[in-house]
Amino acid sequence: MYTREEMIEFGKNNFEDFFNKLGQREQGSLLGCITEIAVVKNRKAQATDKAGYDMIEDGLEKEIKSCWRLNNNLVRWGNITSKFNKCDAFIFIDGVNNKEYEVPHDVVFFQMSISKDGQIRTTEHNLAILEQYEIITGEI
Repeated sequence: MYTREEMIEFGKNNFEDFFNKLGQREQGSLLGCITEIAVVKNRKAQATDKAGYDMIEDGLEKEIKSCWRLNNNLVRWGNITSKFNKCDAFIFIDGVNNKEYEVPHDVVFFQMSISKDGQIRTTEHNLAILEQYEIITGEI
């Protein structure tokens, strides 16, 4: 009745009800996990569970960050500073505007503005940089 397998099946059959019961933070966390899997599968890359990056693609270690709602009219991706020297690039998924950016590590840390609490926000300065690294991928 409540085995792992039965709960997974229940979740698949009732995903929208389940998702809507979650708080905003939990919804964002779940969407982040789903996004990591989708990006890896879409790019036919190798998923990892290493601290500092989520996938390996063409020999490069890449960290996937996603955001699904605006905060003070800005998209934001958190926990950036903890990734210093732990990945080759960041893949920023903007779920609000349906955009994807792939930005090299050094561009993130030495050209973009990172807030004191470790976030990249779509300020005018950062958006100008992100737009240089916008990528188009295939359908999921």
